[in-house]
Amino acid sequence: MSRDAKAAPGREASPEGEERAIARIVEVETRLLERKVADEGLGVDGRPVPRSQHPKQHGAVRAEFVVRDDVPEHLRRGLFAEPGRRFPAWIRFSNAIQKDDRLGGGHGMAIKLMDVPGARNPDGTEGTTHDLVLLDFPRFAVRDAIEVARLQEARLGVATARFRLLSRLPMALFLVGRPRTASALFQMMRRVPTNPMAATYWSTTPYKLGEGAAVKYVARPVLDGPVIEAEESSPDQLREAMARHLSMKPARYDFLVQPQLDPDAQPIEDASVEWDEERFPPVPVATIEIAANQPFGRWMDFCENLEFSPARCRPDHEPLGGINRARRATYLAISRLRHDRNRVPRVEPTPETDPERSPGPAA
Repeated sequence: MSRDAKAAPGREASPEGEERAIARIVEVETRLLERKVADEGLGVDGRPVPRSQHPKQHGAVRAEFVVRDDVPEHLRRGLFAEPGRRFPAWIRFSNAIQKDDRLGGGHGMAIKLMDVPGARNPDGTEGTTHDLVLLDFPRFAVRDAIEVARLQEARLGVATARFRLLSRLPMALFLVGRPRTASALFQMMRRVPTNPMAATYWSTTPYKLGEGAAVKYVARPVLDGPVIEAEESSPDQLREAMARHLSMKPARYDFLVQPQLDPDAQPIEDASVEWDEERFPPVPVATIEIAANQPFGRWMDFCENLEFSPARCRPDHEPLGGINRARRATYLAISRLRHDRNRVPRVEPTPETDPERSPGPAA
């Protein structure tokens, strides 16, 4: 990679071997999911084939994404071009790995905006939805798609180990010489939130903001009192905390963008580097409003069938970097697989969609 390519704002530079790595990621993700389906008898008797990433859902809630009136002029691009614009939205909260909410790990906030002019779906079809995929950790665990492929090989080794004592060896070998990855995974495994709507979430990867600019996204909760928790500890305590919160009051987030000002300190192609928020402060551009008293417990089938991808977006918010290039292919392949196995059509919601009439198995 040349110095010029590295230093140019928003400039991508795919490393050699990335296409092969992405193909391998798709292959391994598919094998891991199909193994899970076979081992657990999924896809039959009302037991849906889950996502390969963030499989446990806490629920999906209706929201509004409202562009602020005071967005700085240089950030008035794409979604943020029109002050006061309101986009109806769905938000899915999830666990990255764990089935039991009492155990540590990453947690997701996936936002689906609707009625977005110019939005594109990752399979090339036209649509009016725009997805924002966020994690409660400020950076990705590995730098690029080639490293993701190596991580997935380690996961496959863990899943196929014949002896329990050897099951941890592939991951241990992968982490040798990767202190930044080991640190990120360790820190994520220590995260045990008590309410998904009281956590801060980051995009971890960069996105275009118009032409020649790049940003990362941050969703930061606006708290007006103590965090509302579940009344009792349980494997589903995060869902229960959400239900208890929304039975008492609405929830609100500030949505911010963090502009890339120094391409060396804020690289596009190394997602494991955290963009320092003290040096490069995120700027508020929108608010997210989640109304109280939503019966989201009745919407779990709808939540299960929702599909998210960073590539479902307006062109002026195109995802950047190798991790996003890998996501584009992997998310689409896994979504097609699980919707096919579940016999559920891939349909994007509209503001008029009734979540209690979520599409069931196709005839």
